[in-house]
Amino acid sequence: MRRTRLGQALLVVAGLINVLPGAGAVSPGSMRPAYGVDITGETTEVLLRHRAVLLALVGVLAIVSAFRPVLRPAAITGNAISMGAFLLLVLSTPALSPQVVRVAQVDAAALLVLAAAAVLLRPAARSGSTSGWRRSRTRCCSPPGSGTGPAAVGAR
Repeated sequence: MRRTRLGQALLVVAGLINVLPGAGAVSPGSMRPAYGVDITGETTEVLLRHRAVLLALVGVLAIVSAFRPVLRPAAITGNAISMGAFLLLVLSTPALSPQVVRVAQVDAAALLVLAAAAVLLRPAARSGSTSGWRRSRTRCCSPPGSGTGPAAVGAR
């Protein structure tokens, strides 16, 4: 139980790191100090605001998935791809502003937090058994006479 709560808390933290830049969608002026860029025209502003919305969406999914386990694989994967892609872009681009490098450092830390959450929240594997889905599918959906269907299970 404690492990789950810690994993949920870490997932919320990782989600919040992506939600916070979402403020740029409603307040584009907040992006200048955060990224060290001048917004030169409406096209750039719209693109950056859209980026802010997408980051917030990915972050909200992570936060919601902390309490809805069925969403966790998609949330963790989406957040990891988002942060990892940004880190790869930063690493492959020379001469970035110090603010963008700082954002990349925050994303790197968030990626570690996300990984820790994923480890803490992964389903416990039962030794020597397959997943419940495979086990139930084998029992209910095996061809007649295969020895693994409902009739065979009841006959044992």
